[in-house]
Amino acid sequence: MYSHDEIFQMINDYNWMKETIKQNEILSEQTKDNSFLNMLNKNKEIEIKKLQQKINYIDEHIELIENLKDYWIIVLRLENKPNKYIFNTMKVSGETLYKRIDTVIDMFIEYDKKIS
Repeated sequence: MYSHDEIFQMINDYNWMKETIKQNEILSEQTKDNSFLNMLNKNKEIEIKKLQQKINYIDEHIELIENLKDYWIIVLRLENKPNKYIFNTMKVSGETLYKRIDTVIDMFIEYDKKIS
């Protein structure tokens, strides 16, 4: 189970983690015929698996969000949209934005407790 801070960081890093996984897949494909480069790439597998687990966690839990405004705020964060863009698009203040994100994270944690 992830902590509140870990989930917050996963939301913020989501776009970066997806891009890292994608780039690693491209690199793996390019290095598959070179045993030395392939060996170097193998060392990244554990790190990439951890990133994939975090991506999967967010993807599975985002479907739990029932409030549409909260849902779209999280989606915009996952897309790495700047806060100013989210403030203007969703018509929320900075304080409200972080309260809504905290509410969603708390909901994720409560769901995890129920299924454990």
